Amino acid sequence: MKLLTTKLLFFVNHAGMLLYVCFFLSQGFLSGSAGRNPSEVVPFALTTLILGDIVYINSRNLKGSRVLTLFCALLALDGWYILLAPEYRHMPSFLFLVLGPVIGYLSARFLLYFLFQGSGYRFRKMADFLLAFFVLAAILVLCFSRRTYSLLYGIQFCGTPAILIFLLLFHRKRVLFVLKSERRPLLASAGATLCLFFLYCRFAADREGALENFGIYLPVLLFFLSVHGIALKEKGPTPFLSLLNRKQIASLTISSLLLCGAMSALTRAGIGGFFALADLFTCLVFLCGICIDQSLRQRSEPDPYSAALDRLREEEKLREEFADYLHDNVLQDLHAVRNLLNCPDRPEMLELASDTLDSLNSRIRKQMQDYHPVLRQGLTPRENYAMLIETVSAAFPGRKIQIHFDCPDDLFLVAPYDMLIFRIIRELLTNIYKHSDGDQAKISLSQGKNRIRLSAGDNGSFSPPDSELSSPEGHKGLISIQDRISSLGGTVSVCSCVSSGFEIRIELPMKGENSYEHFTG
Repeated sequence: MKLLTTKLLFFVNHAGMLLYVCFFLSQGFLSGSAGRNPSEVVPFALTTLILGDIVYINSRNLKGSRVLTLFCALLALDGWYILLAPEYRHMPSFLFLVLGPVIGYLSARFLLYFLFQGSGYRFRKMADFLLAFFVLAAILVLCFSRRTYSLLYGIQFCGTPAILIFLLLFHRKRVLFVLKSERRPLLASAGATLCLFFLYCRFAADREGALENFGIYLPVLLFFLSVHGIALKEKGPTPFLSLLNRKQIASLTISSLLLCGAMSALTRAGIGGFFALADLFTCLVFLCGICIDQSLRQRSEPDPYSAALDRLREEEKLREEFADYLHDNVLQDLHAVRNLLNCPDRPEMLELASDTLDSLNSRIRKQMQDYHPVLRQGLTPRENYAMLIETVSAAFPGRKIQIHFDCPDDLFLVAPYDMLIFRIIRELLTNIYKHSDGDQAKISLSQGKNRIRLSAGDNGSFSPPDSELSSPEGHKGLISIQDRISSLGGTVSVCSCVSSGFEIRIELPMKGENSYEHFTG
């Protein structure tokens, strides 16, 4: 339902832009000789392109990806800004002035969210506060003084890039990794944008107002070309486009454009009429896509009676599993604690009851984490892994092992490597608590030159021979880790020495080409 609501909001925005273009046509703009001025044509051409792009992205956004929805919202605001930017504004100037700071704020937030893939990073809270302060201050003073608004808007215009530059330089490893991993789509986007710009300048630079507002047009072009090259990599047809093959889609598009051109020529609506008809066509395609998507989703669902039976079976299975867990792991301990509390005159019984409750608490936490490991998006990787270490340690209250965790604050791991390392750290640390007799352990995690390096060891006397790693009978957890790492082109080695017990070292190449598929999916 949430995804449908989002698509309907974008449809309403599409219809609003179409009505605004029609309003310009009714005033006589972009018809006849007026349509030959590039400064008048470019805004409507880019708006048509933006509306078509919003329709396409929404048709691909089957799972309601937040980053794609945010990008479509940014495109919609850019479309309104481009429409309202020319000197012949017929809507209140207050709306146009508000759009400037809001677009600057959303552009910065989108860039950071897209670059860091929604994870936490150093100075995030401070950056969010400053970015929000800039935009709110500019909008609030707009109600009282245009001169003060211009001052604060100028501060935002300079302060936002300064914040972005600082964050990108501080997290330069992350930036360089993304640039290297996604260099092809980024270079293709930049090349296509610059080629279009120079081609336009070649034919229109000698006309007055031809280059007006290109400070807005260029980032818009670069943004949506980059997102298409990076985030929309997933293959497979959308519910709407799956009804047609590529040749049919191309034929339908070309025929529609020819029909729009013919109708605008017959009605003498000029270039403005062509853009209005193209917007109407994409609006109808958008509405058809929403209807077809909802129809296919409803058809894929079973009839209400069968769906009710399936839910009942799933609920009964879940209740049975939960009842077994409560009986075998929780209820027995609670009975034991109740019996121990019946002897208040014996302090050792109260201490044993307290230990039993601590053990029960740890096992419940471990069971929850085993079922559904959670990486909090608002935390940095180091903070998430530190919480994991605390959770595993709490699961063994009888063992007192001092854990030294060495991990840089600016560590970044793209999906799905972040979850893989999460599970490996949990497995290695659990093995230390179960099999080692030492009292100290060290876990080291780093990332450099596109390689992840993880080591875990302790000062105990236990040292697994190399043969046990390949033996099906022993250390199944280590065997599983070795299989997963080897399948990804990494290495696992076990080192032992008298002073430090044993240490497992893992080195794994991290490739970022497909990380945005996990992020946007």
